[in-house]
Amino acid sequence: MVLCLWHDELFPLMHVRRGLRIVTLVSRSRDGEYLARLLQALGLLTVRGSSSRGGISALIQAVRLMREKKYNVCLTIDGPRGPRHVAKDGAIFLALHASAPIVPIRLFMEKAKRFHSWDRFQLPMPFSRIQIVFGQPYSINATKLESQELKKERDKLQHCLENLHSF
Repeated sequence: MVLCLWHDELFPLMHVRRGLRIVTLVSRSRDGEYLARLLQALGLLTVRGSSSRGGISALIQAVRLMREKKYNVCLTIDGPRGPRHVAKDGAIFLALHASAPIVPIRLFMEKAKRFHSWDRFQLPMPFSRIQIVFGQPYSINATKLESQELKKERDKLQHCLENLHSF
């Protein structure tokens, strides 16, 4: 599976994996280094790269892990620098090349501290309830992604995330 979420909703999901073999894509930035260490301490595998640096090699490595080692991938589709809540191509590439379904995920925090960053990152307050909502898994329809098909798939993923709501 390719688990897709927004960058600002990432934090609570780090602790919920329920035995899934998950590899995460983390940027090569200094902040990404801190996140990679935290994720590895939680037992997750990381692949380093992002849309701005080393992304293609990271995606190829993730596809290899998905095919050969049966890992699932979890990535923030609008990271690492935004624009906020605008889907990028990485998840589509992974789903197509690994023949894996996309699973949209949203995390809704009852009470959260919002940071003044590009994504308005959310950090749940202690004892705040968090609701994780999974969208319907779906597969990429195209066999080859030309620019028009890629945009269509990106828009579909973005629409799926925008339409997931808390109960």
